[in-house]
Amino acid sequence: MLAASDNPTDEALYESRLEEMIDAIHREDLAGMGAAATDEVPGFDKAPLDDILTLTFPVDPRIKARVQNEVRSTASALPLVVNDTVLSYINYFAGRGHRTIEGGLARAGRYRPMISRILAEEGVPQELIHLAQAESGFLPRAVSRASAGGMWQFMKFRGNQYGLTQTPFSDDRYDTEKATRAAAKHLHDLYNEFGDWYLAIAAYNCGPGNVEKAVERTGYADYWELRERHALPQETANYVPIILAMTIMAKNAEAYGLDNVIPDPPLEYDTIETTAPTSLALLGDLTDSPVSELQQLNPALLKNIAPENFEVPDAVHRPIGEFYWKI
Repeated sequence: MLAASDNPTDEALYESRLEEMIDAIHREDLAGMGAAATDEVPGFDKAPLDDILTLTFPVDPRIKARVQNEVRSTASALPLVVNDTVLSYINYFAGRGHRTIEGGLARAGRYRPMISRILAEEGVPQELIHLAQAESGFLPRAVSRASAGGMWQFMKFRGNQYGLTQTPFSDDRYDTEKATRAAAKHLHDLYNEFGDWYLAIAAYNCGPGNVEKAVERTGYADYWELRERHALPQETANYVPIILAMTIMAKNAEAYGLDNVIPDPPLEYDTIETTAPTSLALLGDLTDSPVSELQQLNPALLKNIAPENFEVPDAVHRPIGEFYWKI
């Protein structure tokens, strides 16, 4: 197989036989390595937006003046607007949806330093971390009914445009750092096109073509005007208000009972770089890491095999040194 790898006479047959061989080696690894591995790969999570984007919620008129005062004294690079739609989602997340926002803020602790760094590097407001909170609740293997995937909920075609590729073993949409970089670049590109963060966020949800058509059809390059005129898809009409509600609540955590949320500790790891498809059981034995931990650190893996030239985060809170393992 190695001799044929440079110039196989039948590439499809070669790739098929190679995958069969990899699977066979993987089964041998599982049988003999003792790494407590199984063939099971962690499943996928339901994207939280699926349940609330098309719903409407009542407004509690008693909170309007208070929220307006909060916003007036809140520093934000993303403009904050208080209207009945935003208030309705604040009312929802303060009540029935409180566990949803609490869980997201707790999980955000794992990724916040990385997300904050990348948003700053790409010139995107820090408040747009709440776009990931709304999209996935910071669940890196979230999948929507429309088959968008990952923490930032990329469709395959859009992810491919920003370098998020797929192999039989992996899908970069579920790689938290790669997907964050792609999302930040995409948001920056959308802002450059529309010159407005609300329109950029709307375009992230429904696609820039839909927003362009809405602007051309109505003559208004204003998100709230487009929403009022029903020029945007229903889900997009609620998408921006959800993100604004989450932003306002997070920035005023004490007022919404969120100040006691304990964030998960940031993920810390070194990296193993593979030079050939490699079983997680083998990597687990080499690094003294449980396979379940490697799976958690590598949500982009679709099987318990890391493909060739794949950088595998390893050893959360247990550094293995300032170097790359070569497998």
